[in-house]
Amino acid sequence: MKISLYRIIVITFCALLFSACTLVPSQEEINAARINTDLGLHYLHQDNTILAKEKFILALKENPKDPDVNDAWGYFLETTGAEKDAEHYYLDAISFAEFKGMYQNNYGTYLYRQGRYSESMTQFLLATEDANYLFLGHAYKNAGMAALKLGSKESAKTFFAKAKKNDPKISIPNNL
Repeated sequence: MKISLYRIIVITFCALLFSACTLVPSQEEINAARINTDLGLHYLHQDNTILAKEKFILALKENPKDPDVNDAWGYFLETTGAEKDAEHYYLDAISFAEFKGMYQNNYGTYLYRQGRYSESMTQFLLATEDANYLFLGHAYKNAGMAALKLGSKESAKTFFAKAKKNDPKISIPNNL
């Protein structure tokens, strides 16, 4: 009897531990994470990195699998000199997102700023495959810019033409 009671206690403890690790954030936590993310971006754009960091960390605690939170935290890390750490959060944002286009474009932009043009072009083109992504023109323009950096003027022309087709207001380089 003691052995089966022991097993029941261990199984119950493990079940409780597992359920605590997989808790879904409440609606209040989701809303709070969004607000803190917005505040973090606001503070970051005003060069108040201390308050920005505080808000982003809070947002990550409130909803650690929110793609917007991870994307914004990645951007914060990148802009404050922790470029290598930023990549992890950009990738998490993509993995957590249902619709990935925006996050793939943002990750591509990060890669482009790191001088990783081939990888960035791949991400930009992946972003264009998301039918729910609204800014296809920007992703094609970004792919064109990466193609130029890679010395592929013909590919760049193709991407710029697609950018203009998707968003006629997009400006593209004149020197093609």
